[in-house]
Amino acid sequence: MVTIHMMKDGWFHPTLNLQNVDPDCAEIDYITGAGRKLDCEIVMSNNFAFGGLILH
Repeated sequence: MVTIHMMKDGWFHPTLNLQNVDPDCAEIDYITGAGRKLDCEIVMSNNFAFGGLILH
């Protein structure tokens, strides 16, 4: 939901605690430091459930 709101507002927050991107990672536009204004029509949010899932 947060990702959709960022897309609608045109402002994206940075990836927290990401200061140094591993050189083996893909060359994409990582948002580090401060958030920034971006105009886009498509977003993707990955959740790999680190720490497990709690199902009720």
